Amino acid sequence: MNNDQNSTIIMPPYSSSTSTNSDWASSSSSSRGSQPKAALHLSSSSKTNELLQLVAQELETMKQPPKQQSTKPAAAEQSFPPACLRLMSSLPGNLTCIDCHSRTDISWASVSFGCLMCLQCSGKHRSLGVQTSFVKSVSMDGWKVHEVLSMLEGGNEQLDQFFERHEMGKSVTASGDGNNCINPTSPT
Repeated sequence: MNNDQNSTIIMPPYSSSTSTNSDWASSSSSSRGSQPKAALHLSSSSKTNELLQLVAQELETMKQPPKQQSTKPAAAEQSFPPACLRLMSSLPGNLTCIDCHSRTDISWASVSFGCLMCLQCSGKHRSLGVQTSFVKSVSMDGWKVHEVLSMLEGGNEQLDQFFERHEMGKSVTASGDGNNCINPTSPT
């Protein structure tokens, strides 16, 4: 990894495979030659390394079956891991709601889109149905490993850029009640 003060950490492309490679945190490029989904810019490389190591440990812990002998599968839901939450919060755009751009109570997520939103906009996403936007509370709901990975791969700014890049308009469209809400079915 580059030891500059302003280094770029390339997040790995995640898969549902069972390989456990924690060396990705110290690598600066993808071995597959394709550009990974997200790049994270942080000021201190040692803090970045520590955070990425904690994230890797938390994700590996989530993959482990429960210690007690029960009938729960290994994919049981758990609370959102703290280091993963810190990393997700540091992604560009994730301090504001994807829809209304509010900075208040950004504690809801659309796992389908990998974005964060406020309580009011989460209700609008829920009304779209889980087939369109699967909404969870970051703090109150249980999370599966693949859902946490979806959130770490996403990000509000990345979603906005995706919509713009594919000429789907902005992710924010005006709804009839004066509030803004995402409308993935009709580009603006």
